[in-house]
Amino acid sequence: MSEVRWEAESLRATAFYNVGDAPRDVERLWDVLMHRRPDQVSSRPNEGIQVAEGSFGGSDKQLQCTIRPERVDWVVRAAPPDPSRPPEGLPTIGPLVATLPPFHDLGTRWLEGSSAIVRLAFGAILLVEADNQQDANKKLSVFLQSVTLDPEDVSDFLYRINRRRTLVSHNEIQVNRISTWTTAQGGSIGFAVAGDGLPQLTRQTGHFACRLELDINTASKLPIPFSGAEATGVFNELVALGTEIADEGDKP
Repeated sequence: MSEVRWEAESLRATAFYNVGDAPRDVERLWDVLMHRRPDQVSSRPNEGIQVAEGSFGGSDKQLQCTIRPERVDWVVRAAPPDPSRPPEGLPTIGPLVATLPPFHDLGTRWLEGSSAIVRLAFGAILLVEADNQQDANKKLSVFLQSVTLDPEDVSDFLYRINRRRTLVSHNEIQVNRISTWTTAQGGSIGFAVAGDGLPQLTRQTGHFACRLELDINTASKLPIPFSGAEATGVFNELVALGTEIADEGDKP
């Protein structure tokens, strides 16, 4: 549809459970899937929350697994930047076409060994760099055929819509296809202080971007909890529905 190529800021795979049915050992779950120990583990026992973190396909990507009593989230995002080096460009983990396949593979391997899942979700935050606000508006308008977006006069823009679909594999299950389209501006500044003098501006960078946030999820609890191949098949459909929006824009 467009020559726009999305970069991934983050990708997410989520499984929901009845309270108490979620996995209870984040270190074991991480070890089974990643074949190594996480770099860091933290917990909040009073809330039943466990978090494991580590690299994912390189030191520039950080993977996080969070276990709560009723859900498990796997999220990959850019690793925190080195404070001594100014960030360059958008804070992404790379092109969607390159970063989604290994994350999708992680999600399917995880779900193949899971059970008692009552809802599933796939999420992503995607960016594409723009020269300025007008350029961002023009790029975004290609994906929003039902919206009139004036490239010259619009400075703040947010459009959110949920276009439900039915799963191909389970025609009794509805899927929420929530997409949020925005234009964004970001950047960084640097200062230097000499002696007792006032801070002096030494660096100022900025960028404009189109931003697409996807939340593709089964609309309600599944009639019968999923596990194994069935859960994997549903997740594959959710990922396909998300990539369709990124490729073709907002459409029924």
